[in-house]
Amino acid sequence: MKTQHIEPFFATLKAANPQPETELEYTNVFELLAVRLAAEKGDRRTAEQLRSLLQQARESIRLGDTSTFSDLDIEFHRVIWTSTNNSLAARIGELIGGQFRLLVATTARAPGRFRGAFEEHSAIYRAIRDGDPKAAVIAMRKHIRNAGTALARATSENASASKQGSTPGQPVASGVRKSRSKAK
Repeated sequence: MKTQHIEPFFATLKAANPQPETELEYTNVFELLAVRLAAEKGDRRTAEQLRSLLQQARESIRLGDTSTFSDLDIEFHRVIWTSTNNSLAARIGELIGGQFRLLVATTARAPGRFRGAFEEHSAIYRAIRDGDPKAAVIAMRKHIRNAGTALARATSENASASKQGSTPGQPVASGVRKSRSKAK
């Protein structure tokens, strides 16, 4: 990224959420900026990548393959970050990828969350495909809000479970299961 673009990039982030208080709020602002830029570009290749990921996600839902869906969910966001062709945006996206992985793993147990995320991703895809930045931001805000709600429910349920004494395989307060299964 060129030096003259760094200040405007962070000014746009700050304007979108002038006083973010948590890491998740910074992440949300970044996602909104990235999706807006992706829709403004209206790149056919990006739209095709997102469409392909959605097809794979639909199949993973049909098969009940939550691990694959989680990977595809994160990849969907990565495609948006990298579509900006901005090396700083791509690096920020990769830095927050771990947080996304934890968010997806934590919210995965919410009934209907994968189907909801799929529908939200579909709306984001359509806005990017159609080159509609306003619709893309609206769709991403809805996605972020719904993921946040699912996260709040999951962490509340996990806190309750840990107070009652979890057993192996049950959710614990950190959002990670106590089992040998591979978390994604």
